[in-house]
Amino acid sequence: MVLLGIVAGVAVILLGIQLAKWLDRRANKAEVASRDSDSPDEYTISVAGVSGDLVPLVSGITHHAGARIELFGEDGAYVQLDRKGKEWLTGMKRWIAEGWKVTYTILYPDETTKGIFLKLMEDVEEDTLIVYVVDHESDVSKVKDLIEERRTFHPNLIYDGAGGKGMWVEGTHMAGSEYAYNVEYVSPNAMTPQRRREFVRYEKENDLIRGYSKRLRPSSSVT
Repeated sequence: MVLLGIVAGVAVILLGIQLAKWLDRRANKAEVASRDSDSPDEYTISVAGVSGDLVPLVSGITHHAGARIELFGEDGAYVQLDRKGKEWLTGMKRWIAEGWKVTYTILYPDETTKGIFLKLMEDVEEDTLIVYVVDHESDVSKVKDLIEERRTFHPNLIYDGAGGKGMWVEGTHMAGSEYAYNVEYVSPNAMTPQRRREFVRYEKENDLIRGYSKRLRPSSSVT
């Protein structure tokens, strides 16, 4: 009887955990499309789905030869999710097919994530997807604080190929999560002098981190 009681108790706890996760997902999905402005060029989204919101957004930007988007991720494990991960990979392929180049800098990818990106590289034209992995075996002390900040704060930069620049800045994006919180979007049409200064700062910081990174290549080596 005692054993049955323990089993029943554990079952109730597990059921409660699953119910909480389901409610959380439901609440998040209800918020995904909510934003603080009707402007198509600049707004904040409280909760955004990366594959569901960012992919079509970038696809809708008028762009030219040389257009690219620079992405940031903590571990890149989003690609390992069954449904959303596949949607994200399909979304990046879609961008590339539309003429965008994708640069992805990942701070702490595991081998599974690296393998998924290597496979994606094989499916697209050479140099249309470039992935950088931070080299933690090198001395990263000069960028330690910046790397720590970038674990959850992801300034993703958009270049339209004609001199226009935009930003998709994720205030908080936890490792492996399909949702980013407090996302600010600024299109190339809405880059005020203040926004341009922010862009330049993010650009310099992102370049600084890539200076301590190695490029992931289809040869399965990181160079």
